[in-house]
Amino acid sequence: MLDLHIELIHQRDHDYRLKMSLYRPDQDAPLNPLETARPIITLNPADCPNPLQGGDPGRWLGQQLLADPAVSTAWEWALGASGGQLLRLRLELDDELHRFPWEALILPHVGQVALSERILLSRFMFVSRQETVPAVAAGRIKLITAVAAPTDIEAYGLARPNRAAFLEPIAALLDPAADERPPHATIRPGRVSLA
Repeated sequence: MLDLHIELIHQRDHDYRLKMSLYRPDQDAPLNPLETARPIITLNPADCPNPLQGGDPGRWLGQQLLADPAVSTAWEWALGASGGQLLRLRLELDDELHRFPWEALILPHVGQVALSERILLSRFMFVSRQETVPAVAAGRIKLITAVAAPTDIEAYGLARPNRAAFLEPIAALLDPAADERPPHATIRPGRVSLA
């Protein structure tokens, strides 16, 4: 499987520099499908079409991403390099770009990327420094599971969720000797604070 990393690095206003790297399992160093190109793409939230008004944000994102011919050529090259195998597309995005619906992204030859059987899509935030996580000694697992429904769910013609049906598969994975104390709780304080 090949890994295609696309980074969008903020430059100014709504302009982002696009960096692309292709990782192959048989090579140590990543390939740069863009060669020497340093394309700048513009992603202004005000320009993103609203799907509630008939807009297609996924198509718009694809057009913006591939607006530079060098990026479009690099995308075609990466797809060709995958040889029809699965391609992992990793988007590393500036914080502001996470407001866009990247799961709706539409690109040539694959359609909606998140639904494609040829592409595994994931998106990440930039991490300025790597932090190690201290090892934790093995111990008991503490798990909180919530099964919730509106108090007036029957008014909508819906049945109350079967709490046992949700919890049994989880309990089957845990130690049967573990304490099982299923408290009943409401979120009224939360509902009041959200009103």
